Amino acid sequence: DEGRGRWDNGEVFFKYLRNVSLEGEPNRPNIEFTADGDLKWAELKIMNLRPSVNSKGLVWEEIGMWKSWQQQKLDIRDIAWPGNSHTPPQGVPEKFHLKITFLEEAPYINLSPADPVSGKCLMDRGVLCRVAADHEMTDIDMGQAHKNGSFYQCCSGFCIDLLEKFAEELGFTYELVRVEAGKWGTLE
Repeated sequence: DEGRGRWDNGEVFFKYLRNVSLEGEPNRPNIEFTADGDLKWAELKIMNLRPSVNSKGLVWEEIGMWKSWQQQKLDIRDIAWPGNSHTPPQGVPEKFHLKITFLEEAPYINLSPADPVSGKCLMDRGVLCRVAADHEMTDIDMGQAHKNGSFYQCCSGFCIDLLEKFAEELGFTYELVRVEAGKWGTLE
């Protein structure tokens, strides 16, 4: 049912939302939205799980902030590494590669076809992401798989923009893979 996720005046509300401009707090930009309904400016807290000072448990501590409107966007304080060390464990490379799973959820992550000839995403179409399950990738010619929309598509949206910024500023590479079950899960 197409209207199941919408309400009667949803389109009208969305139209007005895109034209909102509320005065922000001091030293922050106004609250405004893009034509797609995304916030124009974002602020994210960077958290670190470290041992509690007062108990034997672990606590989340804010160690940094990322502000999309600032020139120097990322500011991170000391990280507590495993073992409460102030340096990464030996053998941890400065650059690292992550396998990141996702679900399509507009406007955060959108899927679109890759170029059928090159198997690449156009500049404004995001980054290549795998939509096929792991078991479907055995004995596959990767050059051909990138051109096949059943295996790879282009991911774009707010979360992909953030991921690209973090990868650039923190120095990591990544592979995007759609969740096989097609459902949100838990860490348990």
